[in-house]
Amino acid sequence: MTRPKNFFWDSCCFIRFITRYPELLADMEQYIKEARDGSIAIHFCTVAFAEIRPRYFKESSYGSIEEFFDHWGSAFVPIDPGLFNALFFGLSAWGDFSLFRSGSV
Repeated sequence: MTRPKNFFWDSCCFIRFITRYPELLADMEQYIKEARDGSIAIHFCTVAFAEIRPRYFKESSYGSIEEFFDHWGSAFVPIDPGLFNALFFGLSAWGDFSLFRSGSV
């Protein structure tokens, strides 16, 4: 089976990355590197901006969600909640699409 080129990260993935969750960090860094290189795309629902709370940045090198996306933003493709619902419920014509949730690595 070929590896998907499109991935979806929910807010839990971002929280795990921001808080440097050890079991997932190396894999997540590799995905981000590949996304920045253009070999894959990591999509996320814009609702994540509301779900990623300021407390997650207390021990982070980023002071806010804005700083995080200023630094890493080129690796992520925002999608609106309407498209997210279509993808989540399998109504997508996007082809290979992998849901990457923080517990599924």
